[in-house]
Amino acid sequence: MKKYLLMFLLCACAWGCAGCAGNAADSVESDLESAETTETVAVTTTVPEATTTVTTTTTADYLIASDMKLEVKTDTLRPSKCSVALTNEDSEKQRCYTMNYQIYEVGDDTEKPCYENADYTETQQEDVRYLAPNETVELQLDWAKRYSDLPDGTYIMELTLERVAADPDDANSPMLRLVARTEFEMDASGYMPKLTIDPEDVNPQGVVLKIKNSTDVGRWYVTAYHLYDESRTPRVELVQDIDRETQLHGNNYMPPGGELVLVYDWSGNYGSLLEGEYVLEITLLAENEKKGKIYRAKFEIV
Repeated sequence: MKKYLLMFLLCACAWGCAGCAGNAADSVESDLESAETTETVAVTTTVPEATTTVTTTTTADYLIASDMKLEVKTDTLRPSKCSVALTNEDSEKQRCYTMNYQIYEVGDDTEKPCYENADYTETQQEDVRYLAPNETVELQLDWAKRYSDLPDGTYIMELTLERVAADPDDANSPMLRLVARTEFEMDASGYMPKLTIDPEDVNPQGVVLKIKNSTDVGRWYVTAYHLYDESRTPRVELVQDIDRETQLHGNNYMPPGGELVLVYDWSGNYGSLLEGEYVLEITLLAENEKKGKIYRAKFEIV
């Protein structure tokens, strides 16, 4: 009898220890789930006079000021420049702004920074200016050196107002850009040549580029070209060379309303392109320009 009683007590102790271990394991697992939830939970950062954040991750990129209105003046809109009106809609407080701006190309549910020219070296102006309550200021923006001309499409302009702490109560809080944004449509017809690459004229060794000069100004073609792989982040330049293999149908001048057809073969420079998205850049010089502008055409290798 004592033997059975001893065995019963030993089993009970073992069962009790297993239960404690199980509770401890449950506690650790619960802590891990809590930590993962804390790591992935969406965070909305707010600062005074800014009510909207464009990200819901633990690291926001910038904040949108809800009481600062940015508007493109459509009658001034050209592929290379425009005027914008910035309004301080706060009836009581003075607001800051700068001349630091960016332009994004809008695609299918995406926003992508517009291509900056490789030789662009100017820095954006961070000098802070001030706007009184209910005041509107008109700003002249000229992006020809930075982006060249913008083709037809939908764009977003983002103007940096100032830099603010993500959390004003935290001395170590990161500084974010407080911005005003606006969307606009670009109709470049009549102002710049149109470049197209038909998918049927694309192969891994080359493409056919068609240029239609619908403007009232003639343009000269420059033989140097650039080729970028858009499938990589950041994009990678593949070719920077004089295009010895390009066949020019006609001469290197386009009269107003004229067309050029360029047949590219880069197999000698680069070989065959892999599947992906690419951008071809060339330079065209207008009759009234001393320096040409960069124009781009996208194509895809499938």
